[in-house]
Formats: sequence, structure tokens, C-alpha cells
Amino acid sequence: VGMGVKGVTSLAKAISSMAVLKKVALSQNKLFGADEYGNHTIDADQSGWAALCDALPGSPVEELDVADVGMGVKGVTSLAKAMSAGAVLASLNLSGNTITDYDRDLSGLSALGEAIVPSKTLASINLSDCGIKVKGVTEVAKFISAGAVLNSLALGSNPIGDEAMIQLLEVLKDVSLTHLDISKTKCGVSTASKLAELLSAETKFKAVVNSLTVDSTRGCILDAMESLAMH
Repeated sequence: VGMGVKGVTSLAKAISSMAVLKKVALSQNKLFGADEYGNHTIDADQSGWAALCDALPGSPVEELDVADVGMGVKGVTSLAKAMSAGAVLASLNLSGNTITDYDRDLSGLSALGEAIVPSKTLASINLSDCGIKVKGVTEVAKFISAGAVLNSLALGSNPIGDEAMIQLLEVLKDVSLTHLDISKTKCGVSTASKLAELLSAETKFKAVVNSLTVDSTRGCILDAMESLAMH
């Protein structure tokens, strides 16, 4: 922790000349600047981030961890452009960044989805604690149903709610996810019942999932599965 805009600009220059760098972990750095109290200034200074995004296409970087770096809608839009331009990312951690401004602006998430769908490399994305609500998770469902080839999806700690989560799970039943995190998403019994349905039927989801994080809904899911088993 401690890298700011100038630091990430320098890193971007280095990445352009490094032939074997596979992982870049920058979580909790103030990549877009900070205020006088050391808090993120969301999307404020794009210069360093833009340089990093420009360096990603053509680089060997496969894993990018930029959790809690002050990224907003503009920042994730730049990243989406880098992915569309040829970045070979396989794992992307965006957790802790308000990439939709709490569902007020979906343009960055939409651009990210458009970059993910044709990607032949991205397999894992972490969107936990991003302030994603109903509209945001609907956007996630769109790019998954459009053909995004993911095996790991984390959406924990987002205020999604049952209705939108059930719609997402309906999409996920036909997706070969090995890991799903929907903990702390303000979901209850109806989500648990839908998830139990997916785990009881012969779905692609059931066939391969080996890590499922559901937190406080776990008991509800077990109850729902027991109920289904009785019918």
C-alpha cells in the first residue's frame, strides 16, 4: 500500500518492457489519487490508470488485482477498452470499487461485459462489494447469458436482493461455474430455494460447482434441498 498515480505510471512503463510478468497486485492503493485525509478520490486522476491500461494489451499479464483502488465508472471503462484491445487477463479482481456508482451509471459495467463476452482468456471475476444493486446484477446476467466463459464469479457484499438474484441464478444454471460467491447480498429464502433447485436438477452448474459461498442463506438452502428431496 502506498502507490499513487505517479507510481502506477512508472509501473505501466515497466510492464511494457517485461516479457514474463504474469500477475499485478495493486489492491488498496490510491491509484486515482487521495484527499487530505487519505481517502480515495474516485476516478479523479486517470493519468496513471490510463497508462496502465494502455500497457496491458500485448503484455503477458494474466492476473490483475485492483481491489479497492478508487476506481469508478471511468476507470472500469478504460479497463474494458484494454481488454477489447487484446489484454490476456484470466483473473480480474475489482472488489471494493464503485464501478456503477451504486447503480446510477451502468455504462462502465456494460462496457466491461462487452469486453468479457468475446474474451478467450478471462475465467474469473470478483465484483464483491462494488455497490452493485438490481440494475447492476441484471447487467452481469446479460453478459453471462451472452456467452461469457467464466468459471468463477464473486458478487458477495452487494445489496442485490432476491428478485434480481433469482434472475441471475436462472442464467447460471446453464453455466459451468466452479466457484460462486453470493454471500451478504440481502437475499433470503426465495434465493435459497432457487439455488437448491439448481443443485438438485441436472444442470451444468450442479455438474461442476465445487465452491459455493452463500453465508447467512446456507441454512435456508439446506432446508430447501431437503424439501425438494421429499418430493
